[in-house]
Amino acid sequence: MMQIVVQGLGAITGLFLVRFLPKDQYAWFTIAGSLMATMSVLSDGGLTTGLTSIGGSIHAEPRKFSQLIADVFWWRRRIASVILLVVPILYIPILKSGGQGWGATCGILVVAALANWPTSATAILNTAIRLKAHIGAIKVSEIVGACLRFVLVGITLIAGFRTAFAFVIAGSLTALAQLFVVKKLARPLLLGVSTDYSYRKELGSSVRSLYANHVFACIQGQIAMWIIAFLAGSNEIADLGALSRLAVLFSVIGAPLTYLVLPSFAKIECPQELRYRFFLATISMTALSALFILVAGCWPEPFLLILGAKYKHLNSELPLALIGQALGLLNTISWGLLIIRGWLKRSWLGIPLTMVGFVLGACFCRLESVAGILQFTIWSLIPTFLVGLVCVVQKLRDPGLRVR
Repeated sequence: MMQIVVQGLGAITGLFLVRFLPKDQYAWFTIAGSLMATMSVLSDGGLTTGLTSIGGSIHAEPRKFSQLIADVFWWRRRIASVILLVVPILYIPILKSGGQGWGATCGILVVAALANWPTSATAILNTAIRLKAHIGAIKVSEIVGACLRFVLVGITLIAGFRTAFAFVIAGSLTALAQLFVVKKLARPLLLGVSTDYSYRKELGSSVRSLYANHVFACIQGQIAMWIIAFLAGSNEIADLGALSRLAVLFSVIGAPLTYLVLPSFAKIECPQELRYRFFLATISMTALSALFILVAGCWPEPFLLILGAKYKHLNSELPLALIGQALGLLNTISWGLLIIRGWLKRSWLGIPLTMVGFVLGACFCRLESVAGILQFTIWSLIPTFLVGLVCVVQKLRDPGLRVR
């Protein structure tokens, strides 16, 4: 129930932005969101996966678990410092290609980049809290963040500040406030540094083995926006950003997967139970996704009415957007299990698979249109999805399957 409230508040907040921001300002806000998402993925670089994988076996030992968290933050400071300096510079051509002035460009870049610091820290602490199965603390963290974001966006709209820069500032203030709350909730897990244990080497191995995959995950997640920003204009960027807001449908059904199912994969010790959990998650997510896509394809008007009159022309693009989001959700299940269980010995495999998807998309899609970009996204996901599913099925069918 709490997740429904959180996702509902997030959806309403996002839809307020879609409906009340001018299209050009919403386009800039979409680009700022892409910057923050890029920095978040690259700042993680495998740290939360390493925390989940290592923490699954030591979460019941407070001193060791506390040291693991401290070592994760040690790595995070080093990785995020580099990302903070490099990534915003890469976004300057994207913002300038749309005619943004230097003042607005620099303001958006600086505020969006600084928001990465509290966001990445919150992600690490939330992962630790989930491993300890402190569901109540997670609920408090999520509801506080959703309420703060809703209130700050509402105040900004009422005050008449309908610019991308104003809402990037509101998002950054929300990230800081949420980190403050999460630190309070995670305090029992932070017992201080102990010299008896060190997990920096294991975490470093996790980062080295997974970072290339994170880079390509980042490219795969943001390339649609990058391409349309260069080949089209602010209207198309806004259309793509508005359709992405309907991802809240998959956020609602995917929330239990992110917060409960995937972390539990790290701790399951019975092979039969692991098989059952995986197939239950995959089948249920596939069925719910298919239902959403079918309804949207037959009756797109109610969905587009939510976005507002500026986006009522996106009838044919709507099902494509939902198919891409559904494939991404199903990808998370297969590859999440492979990574968390330590079955992915060739972590670079996702790179050539992603490149194959890009080539297929570039061959068959018109990249200057919103529909073409959405088709490109679907093509780029298909090879990774199929190979990930096959790898998991092979592992789960292995009669010699053991805990680790």
